[in-house]
Amino acid sequence: MDYYPAHLCLAGKKCLVVGGRHVAERKVYSLHKAGAKIQVVSPDATNGIKELTERGEISYQKDCYSSDHLEGVYLVIAATNNRNINKRIGKEARQLGILVNVVDSQYDSTFISPAVFRKDGLVVSVSTGGESPLRAKNVRDTIGKSFDQLTDSPELKRSYSKVIGKPGVVYLVGAGPGDPDLITAKGLNLIQQADVILFDRLVGKELLMNAKYGAELIYVGKRSSKHDIEQDSINGIMISKARQRKVVLRLKGGDPSIFGRVGEEMLMLKQHGIQFEIIPGVSSFYSVPMAAGIPLTHRNYSSSVGIVTGREDPSKTASKVRWAELATGVDTLVILMGVKNLRFIVQQLIKNGRSPDTPVGLVRCGTTSSQEILTGILSNIVLKVKQANFKPPAVIVVGDVVSLHSQLVACAKLFRQDAV
Repeated sequence: MDYYPAHLCLAGKKCLVVGGRHVAERKVYSLHKAGAKIQVVSPDATNGIKELTERGEISYQKDCYSSDHLEGVYLVIAATNNRNINKRIGKEARQLGILVNVVDSQYDSTFISPAVFRKDGLVVSVSTGGESPLRAKNVRDTIGKSFDQLTDSPELKRSYSKVIGKPGVVYLVGAGPGDPDLITAKGLNLIQQADVILFDRLVGKELLMNAKYGAELIYVGKRSSKHDIEQDSINGIMISKARQRKVVLRLKGGDPSIFGRVGEEMLMLKQHGIQFEIIPGVSSFYSVPMAAGIPLTHRNYSSSVGIVTGREDPSKTASKVRWAELATGVDTLVILMGVKNLRFIVQQLIKNGRSPDTPVGLVRCGTTSSQEILTGILSNIVLKVKQANFKPPAVIVVGDVVSLHSQLVACAKLFRQDAV
């Protein structure tokens, strides 16, 4: 069967993925890259799908498929492990005129997904019309290998990349606050060249789509209640891969020097004789509030800023945060990773002299399309967070500058939309 090749614009369109395992996860990442509004339906899901859900970037319904899930859907992908269910999805979608791709069954589909190679803004799609996916993948892989060889020419090095990662070196890179366009040019170039990328929970999957063909992607995410991999294991991976003469990238959300353990990792690498380089990132402590219309300083409201972690090392015998000085010592207080300890933080600020009427703002998933903002004052913000079921990750801002949010948020939102 002959197919008409086309690239679909899925920005903002509702797309359904039925299935929650690794094939479905790859489909979700591709749709997410295209800006689709994604709903996943499956009795279970991979960690990657759950992470995107927790960050508010997709919707996941823990359920079995029913025809009701097709309501209002523009495109559906059937990627379960059950062929009969996949065939049923294909049939029902076709009857409703919905674009449908049934994994491994071109005859139940109205479109097929090609093998895709992406790098430096170039997208190459390879298809055999569903007859031989393996052949399409092999051709795609050959293009990927040839592309890397082409970058050896001086002209293409200047055109595609200004930075060449050095084998045996670990690059500690800040990924920015969430919007993939806010990574530095140097950081993006290194993502495109790294052999191994160790990435955190808050690193957007869109950035990882820029990794070169064959790059090893290792998830090393952490959250307050669960560490999927301990720091010692992360250190061991970096050392091992660097000694294998790999270009190693440690990719962290925001700026790695702001509560990102980069100091510990630098000392560890130095102790083991591993070369490293720091590539700073756009930090969430200032960029996320600004995206919500909250400038940290203003001549009429704030002449000083303090940055505090809301989650300290549990092994400490006593807190290192000097709440007595911070409560009234700075005009604007920015607290990172503090949502789960918000009640304690509020109690410490009021106890040490901060007015209960001080404005407070929380910004969740800042700079992304999933951004949420909640404002209040110290005396009611804990209750508001509970009522709204406001979840981390979020940046907390305490100070009079939060009152500017209502005047500036519309402009900040417009700026983000124009930048997309």
